[in-house]
Amino acid sequence: MNALLRTVLIEHAREVRDLTIVVAARFTAEDAYRIPHRCGNCPIWNIGHLLAVQESVLLRPFGERGVLPASYPELFGEGTCSCEWNGNRPDWDEVVSLLDPARARVEEFIEGGIDLRAPLPEPAFTALGIVLSNAAEALSFSTLHEAIHIGVLSTYARLLGEPGDPKA
Repeated sequence: MNALLRTVLIEHAREVRDLTIVVAARFTAEDAYRIPHRCGNCPIWNIGHLLAVQESVLLRPFGERGVLPASYPELFGEGTCSCEWNGNRPDWDEVVSLLDPARARVEEFIEGGIDLRAPLPEPAFTALGIVLSNAAEALSFSTLHEAIHIGVLSTYARLLGEPGDPKA
């Protein structure tokens, strides 16, 4: 069962990451820093955030090293806002370029034979109070979390206007 679970979780995470890459391509570097009217953050924050959350719930609890710069939890962690960057904003191309290496690192970790049902050293709590107690739950949650941000990014693309869109 662990092998089937591993295969399903990895494939689902791959498909969602593929969609994230497609949606990210809808933004110009300039639009990546724009916050749509009545929205709380910009596109680059959403992408950096989903990367930071994945590492924080899936890799760090097991003492595993990710691929993100050390500054990412401070820039993109839960409760952060791009409005607090004060001119020290991350580079759009760098953030987007981390989508594939982060995926590869997660796959390497999961395919490395970790027992997906083994308890996390410490249970992880999401912002909504969901308790993640093992690697399977952590990967499942991070994939769901990423899919939610795909929806946010798709809405932002419409609000900001697609590149070449006469409304933009």
